[in-house]
Amino acid sequence: MTASGPSVLVTGIGLMGGSLAAALAGLGWRVLLHHRRPEVARQAQALGYGTAIERIDEAADVGIAVVCTPVGAIVDAVRTVAASTAAIITDVGSTKNRIVSELSALGDRFVGSHPMAGSHRQGLEHADPGLFRGCVTVVTPVAATPAPALAAVEALWRAIGSRVVRL
Repeated sequence: MTASGPSVLVTGIGLMGGSLAAALAGLGWRVLLHHRRPEVARQAQALGYGTAIERIDEAADVGIAVVCTPVGAIVDAVRTVAASTAAIITDVGSTKNRIVSELSALGDRFVGSHPMAGSHRQGLEHADPGLFRGCVTVVTPVAATPAPALAAVEALWRAIGSRVVRL
């Protein structure tokens, strides 16, 4: 938490990550932007979506991290975030079985999410801060998920206007 609001890392600044960062920055959250290509994070910073960082460990003090990479890269990205921060971690992946099973060891820090939002368009240039408003976001806690971690992830999605459903 900062003086202006909660702090979050968004890694993967395409349509979903850019839209999430824009929405949270618009609410006064402190948003750190990370992308495998640093110039994309810098472009998002220029748009006012947060502060670009080049290394995940620069986000060591955030409360929540949201992995917005393609589904095939989520597990590795979550592990990288977990090794570099103490944050509660969630993702935006559309498939959960492999992700949740491979990340079960992080049960106390990882809460899967699947916002039912998107577009046929891709990339930061199509980011929309209203993308998640009115959509359903499914969260997938496991038995080891602590109530505070689940509450933090649900609060993030509700803050940007999403309706949260637990699965």
